[in-house]
Amino acid sequence: MRDEAVSKLQTLPLNYLDTHQTGETMGIIVGDVEQVSDGLLMGLNQLISGVLTVIGVLIILFIVNWILALLVLCLTPISLLIARFISKHTYTYFKSQSKVRNEQAGLLDEMIGAVKTVQAYGYEERSIERFKKINKEYEKTSFKATFFSSLTNPTTRFVNALVYAAVALVSAFVCMGMIEGVTLSIGIFSAVLSYVNQYTKPFNEITAVITELQNSVACLERVTNLLDEKSEKPDDADAVTLSDAKGQIEIDHVYFSYLPSRPLIEDFNLKVENGKRIAI
Repeated sequence: MRDEAVSKLQTLPLNYLDTHQTGETMGIIVGDVEQVSDGLLMGLNQLISGVLTVIGVLIILFIVNWILALLVLCLTPISLLIARFISKHTYTYFKSQSKVRNEQAGLLDEMIGAVKTVQAYGYEERSIERFKKINKEYEKTSFKATFFSSLTNPTTRFVNALVYAAVALVSAFVCMGMIEGVTLSIGIFSAVLSYVNQYTKPFNEITAVITELQNSVACLERVTNLLDEKSEKPDDADAVTLSDAKGQIEIDHVYFSYLPSRPLIEDFNLKVENGKRIAI
């Protein structure tokens, strides 16, 4: 993914490079890709082991007592729906966190890379104020993202505890013969509760890393946005090659901007004679 991003960077038009800070682009290629890698490694590991555990325990539960297995299966979506509800809302905060983090990296790269210019023009105080403002925004978005994502694990643990209690209650009624047509020994009752605990454990482990997963998804979107940028259109095969140039350049009333709301060049006029060198 990082190789693709670097290759894409070589084909991007000047429009993109001029309207995006160097530090922000580097943050996407280095930081965001690294976050995606770490999140996927951790998430896939938990997901694969969790799915295998859930399938295995469900098979055993259906063999031991299919009625209690159906009860567990019916109550499971409650935990998943709650986790999905919280994750959906925390994704917005992680997306904002990733955006502000790259803005901060862009500002640092700009100020440190041009530190001589900053000092020459007495821009130190203004640069510090800009950093404090972005850093404060980063603090707010990071706090919200981490706090709301941290609600997922304890919430799903609470729901899973309710599932465990419901299965234990129904199993107790069956053992006491209060439900006609169904029998259950004390030994099987104990085994069922043990399997239910093993069944809910993977959900807790997966939600424990939900913060990393959400952060990785937000970073992945920024990386894919970079990869989806339109590349510079190459010259046509029949493009005319400039030859016998005299070296005289004349620019007459030129207006230019990447965005209509942000003028860059207005009414620019310049005439350069052959052999002259002019700094703009």
